[in-house]
Amino acid sequence: REEARRWRRLAEDVCHGLWEVDHRGRTVWANGFLAEMLQTTPEKLRGRAVEDFVAVSQLEEWTRHWEQAQSGVAKQFDLRLVGDALLAVDVLVQATPRFDRSGVFSGAVLAVADVSERQAERRRLQHRESLYRLLFEHCPVALWELDFREVAEWFEQLRWQGITRLDEYLRRYPQAVREAAELVRMERANAAAIRLLEAERPADLPKALAAFWDGAGSDVFRMELVRLWDAERTVSVEARITTLKGRQRDVLVNMLVPSVEGMPDYARVLTAMVDVSPLKAAQRELAVKEERYRLLFDHSGMSVTVIDRDGRFLMANHYACQRLQLSPAEIAGKTLWDFFPKRDADEYLRRIRQVIETERSIQVEDCVDVLGQKCWFWSVLQPFHDPEGHRPAVQIVSHDITARKLAEQQLRENEQRLQAVVAQTPGVLWTVDRRLRVETFSGQGPSLLGDADTEIIGQPLEAVLRLGGEPASAERLVRMHREALAGNNVSVRIRRASRWYEVRLQPIRDPSERITGAIGVALDVTDKETTRRQIDLLLERLAIMLQTIQDGFARLDPELRIKETNPALARLLEVQPVESLIGRPLDAFACARCREVLRQWLQRQETGTRPPMVFEFVTSAGGRRFVELTACHTVIAGTREIAVFMRDVTERQRSQLERERLIAMLEQKNDQLERFADTVAHDFKGYLVNIEGFAERLLLDLQTGCQERAEEDRAFLIRYVEQLRAGINGLVDRARRGVTARLTDVADLCEIVRRAAESEKNVARRENVDFEVHVAGADVPVLISCDRAALLRAIENVLRNARRHAGACAKPVVHVDVHRQAGAGILIAIRDNGPGFPDELLERAFDCEVRADPQDPDGRGLGLYFVRNIIESHQGNVWIRNNRDIEGVPDEGATVFFSLPETLVHPA
Repeated sequence: REEARRWRRLAEDVCHGLWEVDHRGRTVWANGFLAEMLQTTPEKLRGRAVEDFVAVSQLEEWTRHWEQAQSGVAKQFDLRLVGDALLAVDVLVQATPRFDRSGVFSGAVLAVADVSERQAERRRLQHRESLYRLLFEHCPVALWELDFREVAEWFEQLRWQGITRLDEYLRRYPQAVREAAELVRMERANAAAIRLLEAERPADLPKALAAFWDGAGSDVFRMELVRLWDAERTVSVEARITTLKGRQRDVLVNMLVPSVEGMPDYARVLTAMVDVSPLKAAQRELAVKEERYRLLFDHSGMSVTVIDRDGRFLMANHYACQRLQLSPAEIAGKTLWDFFPKRDADEYLRRIRQVIETERSIQVEDCVDVLGQKCWFWSVLQPFHDPEGHRPAVQIVSHDITARKLAEQQLRENEQRLQAVVAQTPGVLWTVDRRLRVETFSGQGPSLLGDADTEIIGQPLEAVLRLGGEPASAERLVRMHREALAGNNVSVRIRRASRWYEVRLQPIRDPSERITGAIGVALDVTDKETTRRQIDLLLERLAIMLQTIQDGFARLDPELRIKETNPALARLLEVQPVESLIGRPLDAFACARCREVLRQWLQRQETGTRPPMVFEFVTSAGGRRFVELTACHTVIAGTREIAVFMRDVTERQRSQLERERLIAMLEQKNDQLERFADTVAHDFKGYLVNIEGFAERLLLDLQTGCQERAEEDRAFLIRYVEQLRAGINGLVDRARRGVTARLTDVADLCEIVRRAAESEKNVARRENVDFEVHVAGADVPVLISCDRAALLRAIENVLRNARRHAGACAKPVVHVDVHRQAGAGILIAIRDNGPGFPDELLERAFDCEVRADPQDPDGRGLGLYFVRNIIESHQGNVWIRNNRDIEGVPDEGATVFFSLPETLVHPA
C-alpha cells in the first residue's frame, strides 16, 4: 500500500498526463495533468472510454494502435484529443499494455505528453517550406539548389596544405577548376531552369555543374570559387553556358549561401540565372547600328555636320569636308562665317538656336553661296547632345538638290515650249469645270466643239456641242465628260461632222485629290480610220483566200501555239474540226529540228521570209508526212508572231529518197567494179610473172639438155596458162552476171590450201629460194560452198606475201593450219618467220594501198586488200597479228587468220 501511495503521489506530480485504462479502453484512473489537458476533472474521467476524446479524423488510427496494445505491443504514437471544452490538443502517447497473472490482457497505461506547440511549429515550418517550394518552382527566374559540401571539404584540404591564395593556385593549376566543378552537385532545378537548359524533363539534367561550362565559363566558375574561398555569401557574375542542345546562352549568375546558426550551409546553395542573351544580342545590335551610323556618317552622299549654338563646327563627315575643301580636323572649330556670307551665316545661326530652344527638328530648302558657288540644299536640322547630355548642338543633314532645281527650271521651260506646240498642233485640247462649262480651249480643228468663229469659253459644253449639229454624237460626248468627272479615264473613237476623232478624257484633281474638272484632247484620225477600214477589207479578202488555198497556213505566237489556221492545215495534219487546232502548240506535230529552228528564229527577232525548209510531221492518226515549210516573222501590235505556210511534199520527198538510194547503189556498183578491175589486174600480173619465169626456165633447161626439168617446167607452164584461161573465162562470166561473187563451187578446202602451198614452193625453187611450207590439219577433206578460184588466189596471195617478206631470213618457213571448229566454222592460220608486221599498221593492214614496206617497188598495197574482199564475200573475217603477241609460237614473223562460217560447210 505504501508503494501504491508513493506511485500515486508521483503520478499526480508528474508534468505528463497518466491514463490507466482497462481491457475495454475505459478510464480506470487519470492524473490531474491529463484531466486538465482534456478540460475536465479526474473524477469525471473515470469510466469514460479513450475513443470519446480522440478526434474523429484519427479514430481509425487509435483503433489500430489499441489492437496492437491488446496483442502486447508497447508503442509510441502521435494523437489528437478533443476535450470537453472542444479544444483540440496534440499529444504524444506512450502505450504500455498490462496483463494479469494468467497472461490475459487487463488494460494499458498511457503516458500522454502535450506537444501542441511543437506540432504547431512543425506545421508552420511545413507551410514555409511549401511556400518556398511553390516560389522556387514557379519563379520566372532559373533557380538551382547546388550542393557545395564537397567543394567546402576540398577548401579545407587546401588550407591544411598551406594554400592561402586560391586565385593563384587555380591559375597555376587550371585543371583544378574543372575538378571542382565536378564536385558541385545539382540537387534541384525549377521549371525556368529546365527551359533555360533546354531539357525535356528534370531527369535529363546532369548531376554535375561542369556539364554546362565551356572554356569561358571555367574562368567565371574560378571567380566564384575565389569569392566562396573568401567567405563571401553572395556572388554575382556574368557567364556563358552551353545548353543540352549545344546552344550558347549569356546569363547573369547570382549565388546565395544560406546560414544555419551563423554558419554557411553549403548543402543548399541557391543559384539564380537570368538569361541575358536578348540583352547581349541587343547590345551587339546596338554596336552594329552605331557602326552603321558611323559608316553612314562618314560615307553618306549627303552633307552631315554638327554645329553648336555659337555657330562653331563640332563634326563634319567626308562629303561635307569635300564641299568645304578642308579635312575634318581643319573644319573642327571653324565657324559658319568662315564659309558662308554673313547674311546666310546669320540665318543659319538663327535656325540652329531655334532648334536648340524648341527641341524640335525643322526642314528647310534654301539657296546658299558655298565658297562662291550657288547651291540649293534641302536640309534637316535636329537637336543633338553629347553623351553626357551637355553642350547642346544641332545635327544638320543637307542634301544637294541643285541638279533637281536645274531640272525643275528646265521642266518649266519645256512646259512653255509644250504649250506653244499645243497651240500649233492639229488636235484640240480643252478643259471643263464640274458644271461642264468650257474653261480653256486651244489647238487646231475646233470643228469637234462647234463653229471655229463661235466664242465657246465659259459656255455650257452641251450647248457648244449642239451648235455643230448631230445631237447623237453631242449627247455621247456629254456622257463621256460626266464619266470623266466621276473619276474615270475615257478613250473612244467618234465620228462627227463627217470626220473621225480619237477622243481621250481624264479627271483633273487638286492637291487634295478632289476632282475639280476634266481635260480632253481630240485628234483628227480620219485618214488613219480610212486606212484601217481598207486594211480590214484586205484582211477579209485574205481570210477568204486562206480558206480556199491548198497549202496549210498557221499563225503562231512566240510559244509556237496556233492562233489562226485554215482547213488545208487541218487536212494535212488529219485533225478535225479546224477549231480544235486553235491554241495547240505546233510542237505536237513538228519534229525537234523544226521547233528548234523556229524558236531560235523568234529569239533573234528577225523579220522577213525565211527560205523553205522540209520537215517530217506526225499526224494525229500516226501517219508521217514530209512538209515544206515557209515561215515569215512579223510583229503585230508589238507582239512577235510567225506566219507559217506548209505544203505536203511527201511524194516528192519519197521520190528524192528513192533517187538518192539509186545513186548510192550505182556508186557502190562502180566501187565494186573498180575493186574488181584492180583484183583482175593484180591476179593476171601474178599469172604472167609465173608464166614468164617458167618459160625462161624451160628455155634454159632445153639449152642445157636437162630433159627431166624441162618436162617439169612445161607442166607448170601449162598449169599457169590454164589458170590464166580460167581467170579470163571467169572474168567473162562475171561481166555477164556482175562482180558479186557466187559461191556455187563445191571444193575441198584442204585441197585448195595444198595446191596454193605447192604452187608457192615451185615458184621459190624457180627463184632458187629455200622456202618451206608446212600444212597441218589438211588430212581430212573439208567440202565447202565457195568461189574456188577466188579462194585459191586469196591463199596464194598471203603465201606470196610471206615468201616475199621473209627473204631476209636464212630459211623462210610458212606454217598453214586448218582447224574445223565444232559449230563455229573453219579457221585457217598462215604463220611465217619473217620480220612481222608494223604495229601501227595492224589495224589498217587490209586497207587499200597499205604496204608493210614502203620501199618495195613491186608492191602496190592491193594484195591483202583483195584477200579481205574475197574472204568477206564468203561471209568470213580476216585479221593479222604479230607472233610475239600469240602464246605458244615463236616470236618471229606474223600470222594471218581466215575464218569461214559454218554455213559454207557442205555436207560430206
